[in-house]
Amino acid sequence: MTKLRERYLTQIILLAMSLAFVVFLVVSAGANSDGVTGKSKTGCKPCHAASADLGTTVSITGLPSQFTPGETYLLNVTVTSTTVSGSNGGFDLSVTAGTLSTTDPNAQIVNNEATHTNNNARSWQVSWAAPTDIKSAIFFVAGQATNGVGTAGDAWNLQQYSISATGAEDEVSSEGERMQLWVTQVAVISVAIAFVSFTAVGIARKIEAKKEGKKHGGHT
Repeated sequence: MTKLRERYLTQIILLAMSLAFVVFLVVSAGANSDGVTGKSKTGCKPCHAASADLGTTVSITGLPSQFTPGETYLLNVTVTSTTVSGSNGGFDLSVTAGTLSTTDPNAQIVNNEATHTNNNARSWQVSWAAPTDIKSAIFFVAGQATNGVGTAGDAWNLQQYSISATGAEDEVSSEGERMQLWVTQVAVISVAIAFVSFTAVGIARKIEAKKEGKKHGGHT
């Protein structure tokens, strides 16, 4: 009876372990397949590889060299990979200023971050409304290429873009010119004060010398 009980117990333990393993595989296969946030600066580690992959790139096209405050720009986020073949992937995009939106069925906005809704694509469209009161913006994006059969063998990388508002450089330049003018004025005033001080000291010494001369002349 004891041996029979031990055999049943062993079978139950093995069955539980098998079920746990199956659940793990299912969860791994679909890990973050419906999107993820908070990864745009750090990457997709540790779930989809411990470090960035040189054979995988993520890029944003459609960004202007300088943005017009309040203007909306259509951006394309694309992942390419020589490491992982296929068309499965994901991404996470964040920006320090402005507002993100999307009508792409494969993308969504969560807490003003853009991410995938499934792992069936490696290219997504996102719109960015530029800020009206901030002169610069930094885009952070993480992109991954997945094999669709779990997290093992996936690859990812990061990218960062910085752009400024139209006229922002002119404002900086004008501020720099004003600062340079102020420094020049201070320097001129300092030289003038030094010259006047030096001249006054020289005149005082001459007057003192004349007084000394008169004293000596009176004694002779």
